[in-house]
Amino acid sequence: MSTSSAPSGILRVGQVVTRLAAHIQSGDEFKDLWIEGEVVQARSSPVGHVYFTLRDNVGQLQCVLFAMKAAQIALTPRDGNKVLAHGYIELYTKDGRCQLQVDDLRPAGAGDAYLRFEALKRRLGVLAYTIMATKAALRAVLFQRFFIARVRVDDEGELIERRAAARLLCRPE
Repeated sequence: MSTSSAPSGILRVGQVVTRLAAHIQSGDEFKDLWIEGEVVQARSSPVGHVYFTLRDNVGQLQCVLFAMKAAQIALTPRDGNKVLAHGYIELYTKDGRCQLQVDDLRPAGAGDAYLRFEALKRRLGVLAYTIMATKAALRAVLFQRFFIARVRVDDEGELIERRAAARLLCRPE
């Protein structure tokens, strides 16, 4: 059996978070930052604050643009926009979360995820058109091979009714 002494220098969670917050806010390293990223999960509060996340392929950062600043900035963060956000980092001790307090926002183009989404929509649009054309062609072939063959066997009165029904069947949507 090992008899070790009790560890020294034990910190409570609140102490660590308070020290981190003090370190972040005491220096200039996390003030006056310009951060580029893609906006995701943008939402507005009833009082006008805008909450969003900036992300890139490595990480993400929660952001807030308070109503007073939002009223002074022409750009509103929208999902998929690539932006340059100016502000400073704050660490909230209650939940141990870092957040960028934004005071300026500038466009930097479309975000990578948004561009991939738009490309996918274009590809799916072409695919949908191809499917519709294939569907119409298949309908015409089915009509010619099966429906007309059955009509020829019937008497003359039936022939006219079935051709009218076939025209409805082959009408493009």
